[in-house]
Amino acid sequence: MSVGVRRFQHVTTWLAQIAMFVTLGLLATPSEFGAVLIPGVILALVLVFIARPVAVWLCLMFFNFSRNDTAFISWVGLRGAVSILLAIVPMVEGVPEGQLLFNTAFIVVITSLLLQGWTIRRVANWLGIIVPPRHGPVDRIDLELPGNANQEIVVYRVHEASAVATGHRIPRWARPSLILREGKSLRPHSAGPIQGADQVYIITPPRHVELLDQLFAGPAEGANDVDLFGDFSFPPDTRVVDIARLYGFSVHDGDEDLTVADILERDLPGDVELGDRMAYGTVELIVRRTDDEHGVIEVGLAVEQQKAKPKRRLPIFQSRSELLEIWRDWQKRKRDEKNAALRIERSAPAEQLTDETANDSGSDIETEPSEESLPDADNTPEKTR
Repeated sequence: MSVGVRRFQHVTTWLAQIAMFVTLGLLATPSEFGAVLIPGVILALVLVFIARPVAVWLCLMFFNFSRNDTAFISWVGLRGAVSILLAIVPMVEGVPEGQLLFNTAFIVVITSLLLQGWTIRRVANWLGIIVPPRHGPVDRIDLELPGNANQEIVVYRVHEASAVATGHRIPRWARPSLILREGKSLRPHSAGPIQGADQVYIITPPRHVELLDQLFAGPAEGANDVDLFGDFSFPPDTRVVDIARLYGFSVHDGDEDLTVADILERDLPGDVELGDRMAYGTVELIVRRTDDEHGVIEVGLAVEQQKAKPKRRLPIFQSRSELLEIWRDWQKRKRDEKNAALRIERSAPAEQLTDETANDSGSDIETEPSEESLPDADNTPEKTR
């Protein structure tokens, strides 16, 4: 009953948060907020712009999150039931200044809601980490079959503009078991084409549910954006040499037996994400779909390479690999400086020795006496005639 348990936990979580916020409202005393308003706002700003970003960076730097991902995670926080619960406990237990702590936490949570809660989407757009969904909303109910962990019943309410409602066929491995139309139960072979607002019951393995979502979902804005996902799509096990034969680009040496998924996972840094793209010859390979473990399950192809828009690069939130690269560069720079100093020290004695040798050899050469050193002709006892 894992589906029912997850649904129950989801509902219980929302009820707990509602109860916590109601308790917050009952314990709050707005007339006392004036004394802690300015300090509370200052504390909230310190938590938003300094404390939480530093804490998130220290926690995530070892997992090679990108700078933009770390920045977005650090921006989302400081609000919720945990902050309220921790503020209620001192006041309920009678801790001195417990009401002051509660009022301060209240101001911090409200400031975070107003500052961060309303700007999440804008920050995500600014960081460039939003990727359009591949399909629109899905009206689906999961019913787990007792004693069978490999099959479950999935109930879809067909969207008016879904692929199934517009004539797309349902795969053979997902034949409907029952169709409800206008309150009537119909057998699949007698119901005719599936129509909008029908309820379709399908028995399928859980791993195929995501594929069915694409058939029964409504259209999504940007789902087929050619600039983002490419002109064509291929399965991940398609060999790059077969695609090159179709579209006339050359294959790199040693890539003849590799698939497009192998090339993407080899050449893209870090975990493969939806929307990642890389140039290969005269085309671009694009990640169109991934699984939960960052494995490529659909690859897009852009025939004409686009000039890549430079992604915003923050000067902070370096990952572990970036810090290691900075450390290696610093070590290399120090080694280069040390080697240069050693070369200078080694060349200096040789130059000094050359100068000394030149001075010594110059002292042995006879030079002509100067006029001052010559004796006066009039004072010589004998004159040459």
